[in-house]
Amino acid sequence: GMQYLVRQSLFSIGGSFTIDDAYGTPVLWVRSAILSLGRKLDLMDASGAVIVRIQQRAVSVRHTYEISHNGQAICEVRKDLSNPFGSHFSVRGPGAEYDVRGDRSSWNYAISVRNILVATIGMPPSRGGSAFVVDMAPGQNVPVILAIAIAIDEIGHAER
Repeated sequence: GMQYLVRQSLFSIGGSFTIDDAYGTPVLWVRSAILSLGRKLDLMDASGAVIVRIQQRAVSVRHTYEISHNGQAICEVRKDLSNPFGSHFSVRGPGAEYDVRGDRSSWNYAISVRNILVATIGMPPSRGGSAFVVDMAPGQNVPVILAIAIAIDEIGHAER
C-alpha cells in the first residue's frame, strides 16, 4: 500500500504544513485556522484548490468533526463515547462509512470498512509527537482517509 507522513501535529495554533508520501514528496497541503466555532482545516492540492475540509462541529466541539467537499458533507468523525476506555470512532456519512479502533496511549489505529482493514495510523519510529504515519491499502480515497486521521488526532489532543 501507500504510506503518508502527516508532518505536524495539529494542536499547534494555525499555520500550514504538508502531508508527504513515502519518498518525502508533498502530496497535500494543509491549512489550519481557528474560528469562533472551532477549528477548520483545508486539505489542498498543489494549485491551492481545497480537496476536503475538516470542520469542528460547534454542537459537540470536542468530539465531532465534519469532512466535506465543496460544501457537501462526506462524513462525520465522532468519538464513540459508549466505550470510555478504548479509542473507538465512528465515521458515517453519504460519502464514507468507516470504523476506527485503536489505542490512544500507543497512538495506533485501524480503519476498516465492514471488517476489512483499509488503513492504519501510527507514530513513525524516529519523530516524537510531531508527526504520524498513515498506511493505506491500494484503491482508497486518499484525501478522505487522511482527513479522518487528522480529525482523530484533533479529537485526541482536545482530550489531553
